[in-house]
Amino acid sequence: MFTDSPLSLKYGRRMYTHCPVCNLRFEPEPAFFEGALYFNYALNVAILAVGGVATYILLNNPHELVYFSVTAGLVVALVSFTSRLSKSLMLHLIGGVSFRPEKVQK
Repeated sequence: MFTDSPLSLKYGRRMYTHCPVCNLRFEPEPAFFEGALYFNYALNVAILAVGGVATYILLNNPHELVYFSVTAGLVVALVSFTSRLSKSLMLHLIGGVSFRPEKVQK
């Protein structure tokens, strides 16, 4: 789905317009992936919750600035992965696209 590695800061979120294997058009309608913002929001809330609980348990209830630093660091470090995952979820759950390896011609 994506043209470059998720670790590429400049091009990590660029997508192909069509699948290079089966020629499926990835964006079924204009602005389709704007809905992926909701999936991305949910993923970031989950990261914040898990990071906050882990900080509480591992560091024995530190100062609020430590909570902010740890959770903000996690969100920033995982931004390219969550944006890719949210677009994939949007395409598969809302777009109705499912991967069928038996349909791919070799």
